[in-house]
Amino acid sequence: MAGSQAEIAFSITELAEAANLEVTDLRELQRFGIIEAINDEQVPHFDADALMVARAAAAFMSHGLEPRHLKAWRVAAEREAGVLEQLTLPVAKQNSAGASRRALELANDLVSMGSDLRYAMLRRALRKSLKFD
Repeated sequence: MAGSQAEIAFSITELAEAANLEVTDLRELQRFGIIEAINDEQVPHFDADALMVARAAAAFMSHGLEPRHLKAWRVAAEREAGVLEQLTLPVAKQNSAGASRRALELANDLVSMGSDLRYAMLRRALRKSLKFD
């Protein structure tokens, strides 16, 4: 969510190289909405978040998952973002100095909390299903 990351721009070829993927893989990730191009001035490019997603996707793909399988993560992230928006929008809409900054700080805190919660819940679910001690 850091502002400086949004300033990074990759072409699809540069993104493929940085993520250790083929351009065809990236096109498949785009087709399933896993990564999205930013179209400023009619020139599509990808930001630092797209790089992070592409690298994670590459890691999953190295274990046999296909881009279509990653839709579950996209859907879960979109749902989580909807919940977090309900908490951050009222702060962002306040007519006071620093409202945007406070909303961004709150969003970052909530994302971190959500990450911790998701990690613990995934570990619990896998421990049950895989019978880990």
